[in-house]
Amino acid sequence: MIKKTFLILYFRLSVFLCMCSVAVSGCHEAAEKSQGDTIKIGLLLSFTGSLAASGRNSERALIWIAEQVNANGGVANRQVEFVTCDSNSSVERGLRCMDTFLSEGVIAIIGPEFEDLMEQMIPITNQHEVIQISSGSTSPIFTALDT
Repeated sequence: MIKKTFLILYFRLSVFLCMCSVAVSGCHEAAEKSQGDTIKIGLLLSFTGSLAASGRNSERALIWIAEQVNANGGVANRQVEFVTCDSNSSVERGLRCMDTFLSEGVIAIIGPEFEDLMEQMIPITNQHEVIQISSGSTSPIFTALDT
């Protein structure tokens, strides 16, 4: 039983890490537009609220990925830096996080983990040409939106 649970967790983490690696590597063009020695990526995760259980684990996995990317020269010869904000599993709080991300100059956002906030964020990320990736927003409505 423990081995099966470990294998399931290992598989999920592997898939998640692959998705994040693709996301970071896909930021090369956007990285050329960013300023300074770092590429800022927003982490919009739930550390509190109803989805808090997954937020910290996702953050730890993403920090590990950034460490690996940075140890190997970064992206476009720049180091990856995360700007983290707690969505509190709330649309209102998540939209306030967007203001923080935009003022910090993030070029991509990983999250949120729920669809209501994702739908509200799409017009903002489109307007500011910010890449947005969410593993928790899987509704078919996103295929019909202008993204």
